[in-house]
Amino acid sequence: MKNKIHYILMVLLLLIQREGIQADEFKVLDFSSQVQPIFQQNCIRCHGPEKHKGGLRLDSREQVFLGGDSGKPAVIPYQPESSRLIDLLTTGDQDLRMPPKSDPLNAHDIDLLERWIKTGAIWPDSANVVISDHEKNRGLQITDSDRNHWSFRALEPVHPPSVSANHKVQTPVDLFILSKLENERLTLSPPADPSKLIRRLYFDLIGLPPTPVELNHWLKQLKQGKSQRKFSALIDHLLSSPHYGERWGRHWLDLARYADSAGYERDADQPNAHAYRDFVIRALNQDLPFNKFVQWQIAGDELAPDNPDALAATGFCTLGPVPTYAPTETELNKRKVRYDVLDDQVSTTASAMLGLTVGCARCHDHKYDPIPMEDYYRMTAVFLPSESVEGSLSKPHRDLDLWVQRSQKKYRDQLIDALTDATEDEKKWLKDPPNAPAESKSAYRKFGKRVELQESQWLQWLGEERRNRLTDLRQIVLKAERQNQENQAHAIVLSEFTSNPPPAYLYGRGDVGNPLRKIDFGFLQILSGDRTPESYRHSAKNHQRSSIQSTFQRAALAEWMTDVKQGAGALLARVAMNRLWQHHFGAGLARTPNDVGFQGEEPTHPLLLDYLAQRFIEGGWRMKPMHRLILQSAVYQQSSQTGDHPFHVDHPDPNNRLFWRREPSRLEAEVLRDAVLAVSGNLDRTLFGPPIRIPIPESAMATRSRDKYPVVEPSPKQWRRSIYLFVKRSVRTPMMEIFDAPDPSASCGARMPTTVPTQALTLMNDPFIRSQAGYFASRILNLADRDSASRIRSAFQWALARQPTPHELNQMTQFLNGYELEEEGWLDLCHTLFTLNEFAYVD
Repeated sequence: MKNKIHYILMVLLLLIQREGIQADEFKVLDFSSQVQPIFQQNCIRCHGPEKHKGGLRLDSREQVFLGGDSGKPAVIPYQPESSRLIDLLTTGDQDLRMPPKSDPLNAHDIDLLERWIKTGAIWPDSANVVISDHEKNRGLQITDSDRNHWSFRALEPVHPPSVSANHKVQTPVDLFILSKLENERLTLSPPADPSKLIRRLYFDLIGLPPTPVELNHWLKQLKQGKSQRKFSALIDHLLSSPHYGERWGRHWLDLARYADSAGYERDADQPNAHAYRDFVIRALNQDLPFNKFVQWQIAGDELAPDNPDALAATGFCTLGPVPTYAPTETELNKRKVRYDVLDDQVSTTASAMLGLTVGCARCHDHKYDPIPMEDYYRMTAVFLPSESVEGSLSKPHRDLDLWVQRSQKKYRDQLIDALTDATEDEKKWLKDPPNAPAESKSAYRKFGKRVELQESQWLQWLGEERRNRLTDLRQIVLKAERQNQENQAHAIVLSEFTSNPPPAYLYGRGDVGNPLRKIDFGFLQILSGDRTPESYRHSAKNHQRSSIQSTFQRAALAEWMTDVKQGAGALLARVAMNRLWQHHFGAGLARTPNDVGFQGEEPTHPLLLDYLAQRFIEGGWRMKPMHRLILQSAVYQQSSQTGDHPFHVDHPDPNNRLFWRREPSRLEAEVLRDAVLAVSGNLDRTLFGPPIRIPIPESAMATRSRDKYPVVEPSPKQWRRSIYLFVKRSVRTPMMEIFDAPDPSASCGARMPTTVPTQALTLMNDPFIRSQAGYFASRILNLADRDSASRIRSAFQWALARQPTPHELNQMTQFLNGYELEEEGWLDLCHTLFTLNEFAYVD
């Protein structure tokens, strides 16, 4: 018997040796000490109880064997070769390999996992990961791996790469692009035709087509030699145009979710919202340093309280959708409304300026990015002491208005408190402006007249000392008006009236009825160095010499936002440069401009993006020099032709992610309308001022909004640029909506162009387009001493910035000959030009 057992063991040993299997491979591993630490160190952060990317959790046995969204088990006992976990750890595909964006697991750890699976993947019940209360309270922990994400890294000096001498290099930008193209054996496409390049530049920088005179002037300049220098002169000419601010202001207004109404069910008009829009246009025309541009929008009232532009800039924080509530609402519901407004301010600030989805952390730690829930509420605390105030941008007028408003409210509240026959609820309703009469009519019917403010009685109530203060404020206003030095426009601005912030809390699951603990104001940890939020606040307060009542928390946020070394400044510059590239090329270097976190796309040219950001900062955060750098490049000036790289099945970059050709782009809705007005000769180029309303079909105004959009008749007063159109959130202008203008209720980092039949139908049938085609036809017919052929050439130059081909000239001539009435023929011809793809697209 002994010999038999010995024989069997010898045979097994020989088989094991023959198959190359080591005996210890059959030894069951201790899961808790050998396997679980691998999961905890490398996997649990993304596949644990807080986050489970791809639907997979590696913190419990049931979840591991079940698998994730793929539908395949992550682990199949005894079969490591069929287990998806091993596939993802060992694949050579960098897009699939786990863990992502970090070094692969070492060979020893992978060997342990394979042996664990091969011996049955034993996982004791007691070994499931249990999160302690201490760990839960700590929240999301930020790791070195998080900080190594491309968008969160510090900026390092970047030197342009070297490329083959065969390439035509015009700016350092070309070197970064060509270096990537060389790796794929690609080159840039041929330079664009000069007339197309001029038209492209006009639309990119000022959003208007060149006139025939302008086109011919610059064509002549470019043909005289040293064309690159002449092209630079054209860039400077357009950057100095007042229409530059209108064109690029529209891009920023998309980010700022700008509108002229408050949104929600009531959607009340906000007639002074346009002060913010005008600030944006002025700031861009003046090339206001971008860091100051950002700072003023967060805390202009704290950083520069005497500057009307800085005050108007805070409209960024006030012009989001504003929910309303009845005075009969509970304090809890009112707090919910308040935190919805704060959420809009925090979310929009983060997405527009930093390209981060911070709002996702309102109810829990961010599921993908290193943004703990605590960071969200610390940023919310920054805005908590502030409130929206409508008043004059003139400091003397504003000081007078606010003093009177606060004084009269105090007097009126005393009148209400003195009502002995009113209940406490009725007193509360009477004190709650401005829509209280509509919501609590019974209280106003009973007591409204008794609490109406009589100015004579209020002045008597003030007393001598406060009346003297009122007189002094009025004298200051009169002096300012005599000197005519004050901007008396009104605006909706952000202000604070206390130096002591109210208590702020972290709310469990985002429920304002469930405060977990008090918190201080603060910023995003992932972008913060050693400097504390209180240090920023102290610095901002000390720099402000005028005595204002404010917490200076927003000023601290503004300084942190633009601090390149200790704050978010590096990311701010990267996001700004990515947006600049996006608006010139149709796609950013990182193609998810409002999400540069872990879920967003990484930049195709990270070194170029860092180079642009570094140049931007070193150049004083001025935007216009960065336009010049990009527009003077050979990359920008190439054509949309495929050149030496026609599309075929094996093309290395069919989606043009490496920018080897120019992508044609359709004009945005506003620019398309402006181009129609410009070509027809009717564009009113007046800058700034109140918004204009244009006719909207009755069928498009079916809205529950209490403040209805009025019936408007067509008028030449409406022929201003589209940036000045009245934007009502509940009534979208049909032409703007059809051509993909964004919903102004949320920040939009990139419009999503569509191609749908209603766009062609709009250009063919819209009364506005038809009427402007008539004006265009009259313009052409009024040209003196012109025959039909020369008029056709002029029409093509106005509409398309080029001459017609001989075939097109012959077609148009025959087209006109088919009409008995010359005016009708020219009307249809000009209308046809408006409907061409070539009119709506920039090549």
